[in-house]
Amino acid sequence: MSQILPSAVPTTAVIGTRGLPFQRAFGSEPNDGVVSLSEVSAPWLRDQVRVPVQHTFLPSSRQVSAIILDRLGRRAT
Repeated sequence: MSQILPSAVPTTAVIGTRGLPFQRAFGSEPNDGVVSLSEVSAPWLRDQVRVPVQHTFLPSSRQVSAIILDRLGRRAT
């Protein structure tokens, strides 16, 4: 994230925290099995929402969709 310039608009990070149970590469740090919490954190993010979802399933998660719609001022049905 250090290579990404700050956004001029409020930005929310949706972070997966369901790492693979047999994977120890991240130690005790929350992770989604591919990236860790610290790797997707930046001081300019407006907020971070952690969800118990693995990396691969973040785009298709209903919970993630609901978070996005909520942040856009809409409600999921």
